[in-house]
Amino acid sequence: DIPLACAIPDDAVAVIVTLTVIFPPSDGYIQVYKGGGPVPTANALAFQAGELLSQFFVVEVGPGPDLQVRPFLAGGGATHFAVDVFAFNGSGAPNLVELDNTTVFESQPAGTLVGNLSTADPDLGDTHTYSLVTGTGDADNTKFAIVGSELRTAVVLDREGQNPDGDFLVRVRSADNFGVFLDVPFTVIGANVNDAPAGTDNAVSTPENTDYTFAAADFGFT
Repeated sequence: DIPLACAIPDDAVAVIVTLTVIFPPSDGYIQVYKGGGPVPTANALAFQAGELLSQFFVVEVGPGPDLQVRPFLAGGGATHFAVDVFAFNGSGAPNLVELDNTTVFESQPAGTLVGNLSTADPDLGDTHTYSLVTGTGDADNTKFAIVGSELRTAVVLDREGQNPDGDFLVRVRSADNFGVFLDVPFTVIGANVNDAPAGTDNAVSTPENTDYTFAAADFGFT
């Protein structure tokens, strides 16, 4: 089939395409081109022989030459496909990153869950990965880790010894599947735990037949 071409507006960052592959005679795939060169898509665009397949994908392209969509068959020959929707997005980057909980008790083991991260993105279909990055608000990044979309502690938090005010600062990056990202600083509150006093065995010498009043310091209490 002749590839379908569509002009891209000057302010476009992402092109959202829905297409349908109709009864191909053999396995194949869809390739997207811009200015004669292939461009990556957010989804694998493979199809199988004989199927009626509707696929959705996002291409982040920017302004420039026309976008072309072309089917390729493993066995050669032609197939039929229809492009249902072209939509253009002028934003591209995530616009909001949220952490659903920002308080964690001190003295908990490393790996304790703080909260779950989520992202709002104007590009329909984008997926996001999270990481801790350097920049404003990264003072306590080393005390935390991200597993998937979960912010977790990486050490045992000690409010009194590490941050007397109880505030731990981390800087989180949310990057979409095309590498467009948004960095956001968060303040994690280390909630105080009433720690039991600690003491050590000790010996105190005093003359016989005299009164002596023991002090907490005699036993190393803290």
